[in-house]
Amino acid sequence: MKKLKILYIFSTNIISGAENVTIDFIKTDKDNEYFVFSADIPELIVLLKECVKEENIFGSKWLRLQNVISSKGLNKIFNLCKKLISILIVRYKMKYLENTIKPDLIIGHNTHDSIFFYRSSTKKILQLYDYLIKGSHLYFMIKRSDKYIKKYIVDSIGLKNNVASNGVNPDKIEVISYCKNVRIEKPRNVKRTPVILWVGSFEDRKDPVEFFNILNLLIENKFKFNVNFVYRKTELSYFNQHFKLIDLFKNKIEFNVYENLNRVELDKVYDNSDILILTSKEDSFPTVILEAFSFGLPVISRDIDGVYDMLFPEKNGYIYKNISEVPDLVKKIISNYTNFSFEALNLVKNKYSPEEKLRKMKKVYENILSEV
Repeated sequence: MKKLKILYIFSTNIISGAENVTIDFIKTDKDNEYFVFSADIPELIVLLKECVKEENIFGSKWLRLQNVISSKGLNKIFNLCKKLISILIVRYKMKYLENTIKPDLIIGHNTHDSIFFYRSSTKKILQLYDYLIKGSHLYFMIKRSDKYIKKYIVDSIGLKNNVASNGVNPDKIEVISYCKNVRIEKPRNVKRTPVILWVGSFEDRKDPVEFFNILNLLIENKFKFNVNFVYRKTELSYFNQHFKLIDLFKNKIEFNVYENLNRVELDKVYDNSDILILTSKEDSFPTVILEAFSFGLPVISRDIDGVYDMLFPEKNGYIYKNISEVPDLVKKIISNYTNFSFEALNLVKNKYSPEEKLRKMKKVYENILSEV
C-alpha cells in the first residue's frame, strides 16, 4: 500500500486521555504522513509535535469547542452565533487544506468533529467516543454528517450497538479500541501505605463525590492509605458545590490534589500510585483504565458498560455495584497485588498496544480507499 497523507481534525477545549492515546497511535505509524488541523491549545500543539512534523500542524482558535448547551440567555445566543461562525471558518480552512495537502483520508478525532465535515472527494473517518441519545445535539450532529462519513471507529461493542440503534448502518462501524504503550516493564509491588488514585474532570458524570464517599468507607474500616486526586475544572457550579468536600480529609489522610497536569506530570502521579478507582456514571471506554494498566496499576471501577472489555475481576481489578463492596475489593487487591499488576500490564501488551491498533486501522484505510 502506498504512503498515505492523512489529515486529522482535533476540536477540543482540553487535553484528555483521548488526545493522548491518539498521539501514541500516530507515533507508531511510520508508514504514512500525518497532518493535523487542531485547536490552538499550546499544550496540545507541544504534544502533537512529538509525532507530526511542525510544518504539518495547523492551529486555530475556531476549533476550541463552544459551550452552547449549558449556557443561558444572551450568553447562549452569543455562544451559538460564535459556534456557527466557527463552523463556517473551520470548513473554509479545511477546504483550503484539502486542496493544498490533497490528503487521501480525513479523520475526525472525536464526535464533535463531524460538524465540520462536508461533501468532497476525500473519504472521511470519524472516531466516535460518545453514546448517542435520541434528540441530543450529538444525535443530530451525526444524523447530519452521516452521509459524508465512510467509517466510524468506536472503542467498544456497547458503543457500536448504541450508534447502530440510532440509525447508523452497522456495516459502517468498526470496533477498534484505544491503544497505550506499557510504561513499566515489570509488575509493581504495593507501597507500605497504598496510594489510591482518582483521575478525571470534576463534573457530575465522573462523580468525584462517589469517590469521596468511598474514602470515608475506607477510613471507617480502619484502612491506612494516601490519596492522589487529579482533576480538571469543567462544570463550575458543580465544582463550587462539591470541591470543598476535600477539606474533610485533610486531617485524616495524606490527600494530594493536582489540577490540569500535563502529560509528564500525570505520568509521575500514575507511577506514584497503587490503585485507580473509577467512579464515572457512564463512559464507553474509560482511557484512565488503560493509562493505569500501562503503569501496572489494578483498577476498581463502578459497574458501567464501558469497562467490561478490559476489566476482569480477580485478574486486573474489580467492578463494584455498591460502594459498600469497595473496602473488601481493596483488601483483595493488596493481598495479591503483584499478580494483579502483572495482569494489568499483560492486557495492554497483548490487546491494546499501538501496534495492534495500527494493524486494524491500516486494514480500514485499505478497505475504504479500495471502494469505488
